[in-house]
Amino acid sequence: MKKILSFLLLCVAAICCLSCENGEDVNVEKKLVDVCFGVKFVESGSMSRTTADEVYQEFYNKHIATKELVENSYKLTIENEQGSVIATIDGTWDKTTIQLLTGKYKVTGKSTCYDRSKVSLKFDEMITVSSSETINLTAQYDCFLLLFPRKNATYSYYSDDDYTFPLPNIDDLSYLFMSDLNSVSTVYYRGKLSSDEAQLKLTPYRETFQIGRYYYFNIVTGTFTIPPMENGGI
Repeated sequence: MKKILSFLLLCVAAICCLSCENGEDVNVEKKLVDVCFGVKFVESGSMSRTTADEVYQEFYNKHIATKELVENSYKLTIENEQGSVIATIDGTWDKTTIQLLTGKYKVTGKSTCYDRSKVSLKFDEMITVSSSETINLTAQYDCFLLLFPRKNATYSYYSDDDYTFPLPNIDDLSYLFMSDLNSVSTVYYRGKLSSDEAQLKLTPYRETFQIGRYYYFNIVTGTFTIPPMENGGI
């Protein structure tokens, strides 16, 4: 009888050890908590910067990292560890609150700006909910960025050929956040003189533009030299 009892105790101990190894805690009770979502950016970049890098870094620090040019709204889907959808949210960053049981969840979704004046983002990550809190989701870019220098407002940029739809301006830059070239295929720009006009075709860059990257277009000015005339020999 003692041998049987000892064997049963060993089995129970083995099961407990296995549960601990699998990360299971039979004493943990899930509770309902309030969760609000925020957004954060992962910083990366080169230590040695070109002029374009410096322009973008200032743009990023002042207007993206501060969330000034981040779309306010989002659409998220929340799945439990078994892959079942338990919630969908149309919300606003740092404001909309949802109640979830403590545990692990997969969050996917997007924050999309349709007028190209703010950055569009997407999300796909696992989160752990342990208490009532704001959870900052890690942003992935769902667009690329075009930057154009205005040269102390010397140049203005437009998305149409009759100059009625100017690109958004900030600091001394014009810019566009784009996910494709379906909406804007040409950027038109003009200087202070009406004769100083040009256009930039974006279509040839279709294979170049990549989501999550920025492209800085500098202004190229044209000039020429006049050599002296040669003696005609008469």
